[in-house]
Amino acid sequence: MKLKLFIFLVLVLIISSCEDKITNKPSLDFKTNYFPLFIGKSIQYNVDSLVYSNFSQNGSIDTIRYQFKDSVVSFENETYFVNRYRRNQSINSWKLLKIYTVKKTKEAVLQTEDNLTFVKLVFPVLLNKKWDSGSFFNGSTNQDYEYIQVDQPMLVNQFQFDSVINVLQVDTINLIRETSANEFYAKNVGLIKIELTDLVKDSIGAFPNGTKVITTIKKY
Repeated sequence: MKLKLFIFLVLVLIISSCEDKITNKPSLDFKTNYFPLFIGKSIQYNVDSLVYSNFSQNGSIDTIRYQFKDSVVSFENETYFVNRYRRNQSINSWKLLKIYTVKKTKEAVLQTEDNLTFVKLVFPVLLNKKWDSGSFFNGSTNQDYEYIQVDQPMLVNQFQFDSVINVLQVDTINLIRETSANEFYAKNVGLIKIELTDLVKDSIGAFPNGTKVITTIKKY
């Protein structure tokens, strides 16, 4: 009888120890803080747009610079409303350009702009993870986004960020065309940089037509 009681107590201790290990197991970090969202959040950006043209004999590059600001102004029905402002120079006043919405769930960040909804990020954030950017509302777009860098340091203008993710949206490079799009997000900040390239080259790969746009965080 004493032996049975001893065995029973040992089994109870083993089961209790296993339960403690399971309970104390660290939970998966979904890294949702790469896209913080709250009323009053506001970030300013610089935009440098390079316009390439081969209509002239030697080709030309025109540079267009401006600034925009995204400000979260309200929250309704689980949706944040964001005002986007634009100005040509710092001395100019901000002018309202558009209003778009953002919805953040446990699984993804959905941004609706100009009547199109895109899945900007998905959670958990994992290296090489891919998803269909229009799968939620637009139907299948066959445009896969992918995390190609996760938790990497990055310097943007005067800001040093310890943890940044790089979202590859488009990547098509061949002898006659170069098209790419990347968005960078910093932990506890959000979007800090956008790189867009859409260039068409001639038969020898020179004097391309198209644009290259670099957007970088200016103030937050």
